[in-house]
Amino acid sequence: MKGNSDMKNTYKKATRFIASFLAMMLIISTFAPAGGAYYNNIDVNDEFCIPVTIDASHYISAYSAGMSAGSNGNLIITYSITAPRRMTEIGSTRIEIFENGIFIKAYVHTSTSGMMIKDMFTHAGTIIHKGVVGRSYRATVHYKSGDNTGFDTRSLQTITVIAR
Repeated sequence: MKGNSDMKNTYKKATRFIASFLAMMLIISTFAPAGGAYYNNIDVNDEFCIPVTIDASHYISAYSAGMSAGSNGNLIITYSITAPRRMTEIGSTRIEIFENGIFIKAYVHTSTSGMMIKDMFTHAGTIIHKGVVGRSYRATVHYKSGDNTGFDTRSLQTITVIAR
């Protein structure tokens, strides 16, 4: 009988160890960056990447920007911004496009551009820029969020992609 008892104790210890190990891996994985992420300005996904920045601000909770290469030289620039509450104005004020590292164009907020919206707590948008196949591009997105108590601004650079 003693051999059977030792086997049960060994089984219990192994089960506890495996359960503890799995719980520890689950906890660690919640704090580690996911594959295909943009982390510390290092692109770990060549195709498409949306860097997400979480900020402690009275006006901006999180913001993100991404760029991907479509077909026929089209570049797809996406952006989003979230505030901790409803803002009188929220969105992107300006998106700058760089070709081979040189500034070439700016998309600027106007009353009809849809880059900024009113009375919301979040906004997302997409800009399609026509590039030249084979050249590299990146964008810098400028954000603004505010209400009658004030506002905050941020900027975020996308990854560099090659138009195809």
